[in-house]
Amino acid sequence: MTFRRSNGAARPSLPRRSELHAVDLESVKAKRDAGKEGRDAGGRFVPGNKVSSDRGWRTALSRIMGREPSDPGMRTIATDAARLNGAILRTLPSDDALVRTNVATLSMHAALVGYWSAIALDLGLSTEAGQAASERARIHGQRVERLTVTVHELASKLAKSDVPGRSTPALAAAVKRLAELRRAPEADEVEDEGEPAP
Repeated sequence: MTFRRSNGAARPSLPRRSELHAVDLESVKAKRDAGKEGRDAGGRFVPGNKVSSDRGWRTALSRIMGREPSDPGMRTIATDAARLNGAILRTLPSDDALVRTNVATLSMHAALVGYWSAIALDLGLSTEAGQAASERARIHGQRVERLTVTVHELASKLAKSDVPGRSTPALAAAVKRLAELRRAPEADEVEDEGEPAP
C-alpha cells in the first residue's frame, strides 16, 4: 500500500476497484471444505478436533461488533453486524485473523449505516435532526467503501501468500497446494508490458 499527502497528512492510496485481484474460486471452495474438518458425517464434533483453537481472538472480534447489548436498538445493530460479518467472510478467499479483524470493523460500520439511515428517514430528511442522522450514515458509509476495498485486497494477498496463517489444517494444505501450482512453469507467461516472456 502506498501513501500520499493530502492537507498535510499522510493518507493511504487505496487500489481502485479495477485493480483488485480476481478471487480464486478453488481457494474459496477449499475454505468451505475446511469448515467440515473435525466433524463426522452428521456434522457433530469428533474427539481431537481443533474447531475452537482460535476461540480467544474470535471472542475479541465479537466485542468489535458488540456482544449482546441490553439496549434493543444496539442489539439490532450488533445482530446485523454479526450477520454481515459471516456473509462477507464466506465470499473471501482467506479468513486469517487480520482479514477477520477488518471484516468485523467493516460489518459494524455497515450496520451503523443502516441504523442511522433508518433514524434519518424516521426523523424526516428535511429536518435538522434527520440531516444530522443522514450525515452520520454518510460518514460510516465512507468507512464501509474504504474497508470493502481493503478487505478484498488483503484477503486476496493472504490467499496467495506462501506462508499459511493460523487457519484450519485443510485450508493450510490448500494454500500450500496453490503455492506449488503457482511455482509450476506456465506456457503463456506474460510480462507487465504485455509482451511474451523470453
